[in-house]
Amino acid sequence: MKVNRTGVIASVSGAALTLLYLSALIRGIITGAIFPATSIEAAILGTLLTRLLVILAIPRLRRSSSLALNIMSVEVLLLPVLVLISLTTSDPLYLQLIREIFFAWPAAFMAVSPLYTIPKLVQRVAVGSSLSTVIPALTSLFALLAFLDLGLGNGASGIGLSNVTKFALLSAAGANSPLALPTEMIVAGVASYASMIFFALRRDSGVPVTDSILGMASAGTLLALVWGIGLSYVTSSAQLVFGVPALVLVGLIWGLSRAR
Repeated sequence: MKVNRTGVIASVSGAALTLLYLSALIRGIITGAIFPATSIEAAILGTLLTRLLVILAIPRLRRSSSLALNIMSVEVLLLPVLVLISLTTSDPLYLQLIREIFFAWPAAFMAVSPLYTIPKLVQRVAVGSSLSTVIPALTSLFALLAFLDLGLGNGASGIGLSNVTKFALLSAAGANSPLALPTEMIVAGVASYASMIFFALRRDSGVPVTDSILGMASAGTLLALVWGIGLSYVTSSAQLVFGVPALVLVGLIWGLSRAR
């Protein structure tokens, strides 16, 4: 029976990212970090879920990724307006509102957007989209889920979406104390690496797939697995555990597929 390789890759990518997403949500429920602590957080999370339902219900919005993400990012466009009002009125209320939106929206967006972006990525892989579309989408989505998982899994940060954003920012800057990386995060990362490599090795979009190229792809995935597991015992920096092999493998992908 002939196997649809892009279909298999799409399924693996979707399953790995969904595992990481569900893991993050479960951790957030256990720690309580995912529950809104203020009325602003509740309003942002609630309207984001409502906007997502509207996007999924309207085919034109569902098909356009840029339009859908713009609708989910209204708060970002609102911030400059609030800054201008705050400067002209000197009212501290607007400054407080800006601060609350700035910290609440990123966590709410990270928690809600995968419901749209994961199926969208799976669809792009399944239809054989270009490397320049799939690779940035896959790596950025994995990074978003990694930050969400670390933020929601830290019970010490306290309840509230704003604390999740603050913790994720401090983790990115290396200011937080080391945390053990979840096993499912490493599994999802390795599956993402494998998906990127084998997606790039389709016969219709690069050099012919030979045994040596498949060997290099398999060796690269294995090395990424060893690197991730080994380094997780030394550091909890997601940048070191996932960033280094991701940069190396993306470079190999572009070289092997002769992408422009």
